This record gives sequence, C-alpha cells and structure tokens, in this order.
Amino acid sequence: MTFKAPVPAASRSRYKEKLECEVPIRNPERWARDLRVLGFQPGFRYEKFRSSFTLPGVHICLDETPIGAFLELEGAPAAIDRAARRLGYGHQGYIRGTYWDLYAVDCARRRRSPGNLLFSCVKIR
Repeated sequence: MTFKAPVPAASRSRYKEKLECEVPIRNPERWARDLRVLGFQPGFRYEKFRSSFTLPGVHICLDETPIGAFLELEGAPAAIDRAARRLGYGHQGYIRGTYWDLYAVDCARRRRSPGNLLFSCVKIR
C-alpha cells in the first residue's frame, strides 16, 4: 500500500513530486476489510500492468493501462531529464497528472461518465 502526498514547494516544478510511504501488504483481503472498518471507502479503482527497468540513477516503470501506456521515471531531476532524452522525450512530454486526471480527460473526450479504470473482461463460452 502506498500513501502519497503532494510536496507543497513542488507545485511550480515540471516534475511530479510526492512524499511517499510504502508498506507491504501480505493479506490484501484482510486489509480491504480493515480499511472499511476504519471508515475508508473505495473512491477510484484502476488496473495496470507494470514492467520495471533501471538506468543509472533512474527507476523506470512502464505502466500499461486501459487508456494507454505511460512511463514513470523516478530519480533526481537531472537523471530524469537525461533518461527522458535517451528515451526520446523532452520536457513538453512530461505529465504531472494522476491516473484519475488522465482517465477523466479520456472520458470527456469519449463523452462518457468516469467510473473505474478497468480492463474490459471478455466472456468466453
């Protein structure tokens, strides 16, 4: 489980900076129940397939989602810029939005109401 909070001073940065705290969950069914007992309610659910890679000073994740594929680069700003250039991207290609933000734009473009960002299931008979 990952807790993310914005970094106030980062609001003008071209980088998406977050304070993060990660905790491994060994029993997801129990945690879902426990979070509900504490008063938490699911707000938005999304699915993705993630592949992880590394370059010197940068951790790279390729996230494949129902609305497209996205690269996440984590590291120091100079290392992110260097890796982005090696991958063929400039600053104009940086996205600071969340998956909810990207999904909401996609839904508006398709004239659909947002729900959860899930891959379609195909029923095989």
